[in-house]
Amino acid sequence: MRSETIRVKKPAWVRIVNPDPITSLDTTYRYGEAALVIPGGVFRIIAGCGRRVLAMYQAPHPPHDIHECPSDAMVFNTLDDLQLMAEGVINHSEPYDDRLPEWSKTERSGRFPLGAVGRVPKTRLVRAFFNPIERIEKDLKSNGPFRQEPLVTRVRRLSEHAAIRCGGSMTVVAFDDRMLRVVYRAAPSYRGEQLASGAWFRISEEEFLRMDETYRHVREEEALECAVIISLLRSL
Repeated sequence: MRSETIRVKKPAWVRIVNPDPITSLDTTYRYGEAALVIPGGVFRIIAGCGRRVLAMYQAPHPPHDIHECPSDAMVFNTLDDLQLMAEGVINHSEPYDDRLPEWSKTERSGRFPLGAVGRVPKTRLVRAFFNPIERIEKDLKSNGPFRQEPLVTRVRRLSEHAAIRCGGSMTVVAFDDRMLRVVYRAAPSYRGEQLASGAWFRISEEEFLRMDETYRHVREEEALECAVIISLLRSL
């Protein structure tokens, strides 16, 4: 098993499980992040645990793009899934939930005070709202004989549907018609597009609690998986 190799024939996204961060092109990849394997790369099976195997990726050349998976990145999948990834049939799919229900109003229990913080376990879509922002115009206004200042106008952004990402946080700042109003803080480790920090959306208490509990459960599973991987590496 340990001598088996799988050659990558088509691009595919994989989930990196290195216990320690690895750096490539001034980009640091951490446990759980996704990267792109490319044709010509090779998965080398180095250990197995039940149905899943631990494989180390060797790139065909130094990465040309920040999304390309660097050499020595490790993945932890079933052998069948690795082979399908190498064929470009499947990708590592980012955990995703459907859009948050927007009008599921329920009686508020009051168990979440202002300032309570919850975490986002999976990517989902929310109907986000934005505070008015200031925009500096090119025209200048006079402020005395020797000074001119730019005109500043306040622009109100309309609401829009946007993605919140795993690791982002939600802080309760108000109560709107039996719903919690939460301000989003962007997930710092996510490189892709996501809702900007400071935007807010509405969520029921039940959904807030469920998401926070799911986040803790996902983190516990990742901690267990990481312990298994470290044990496999030490046994080599």
